Amino acid sequence: MFSAPGNLSDKLKEQFMNILIKEYLVPGVNIVNQTLLALYSYNAKTGIVVDIGDRLEIVPITDGR
Repeated sequence: MFSAPGNLSDKLKEQFMNILIKEYLVPGVNIVNQTLLALYSYNAKTGIVVDIGDRLEIVPITDGR
């Protein structure tokens, strides 16, 4: 499993997956948004995640989306 920041582009995710699968022969890759994992760590599927790091990010999540 790979935890990705919310602003990581789909193109970059695809390139990363291709490297892992084709060069390192990893059988599968699961890329999960970091904010969703933070919410799951509290055993919740719905909530608001406030991430204060290099920049402020506020993400509402409803039923895991």
